[in-house]
Amino acid sequence: MIKEVILPDLGEGIDGAEVSEVSVSVGDIVESDDTILVLESDKASMEIPADVNGSITEILVSAGDELKPGHILMKIELSGDAPKEKVPVEEKNPKRKITTPNRKNRTKTSFGRFGL
Repeated sequence: MIKEVILPDLGEGIDGAEVSEVSVSVGDIVESDDTILVLESDKASMEIPADVNGSITEILVSAGDELKPGHILMKIELSGDAPKEKVPVEEKNPKRKITTPNRKNRTKTSFGRFGL
């Protein structure tokens, strides 16, 4: 499965930034949190990490490009280690099954209908 890496919101007061370095090449294997791109704005320098494990299949930006949040940066082919849907875990304290005594086997007593 291919995952598009999209430039996230860069923070308060930063509307865009320039690509100063593309840290990966097509075919590179990346892990979650590896730096894939470095951006420069007039306020800060920012490293953009991969958010998945996989192989770079396409790079859609280059050094000098001006980017805004929401821009597609690159595409990554997810590896087998990629995050998957959460699998439900068995309850640690499963509900106990409550059973009631069998009334047919009771004998009648002088306490009437309550069977005490």
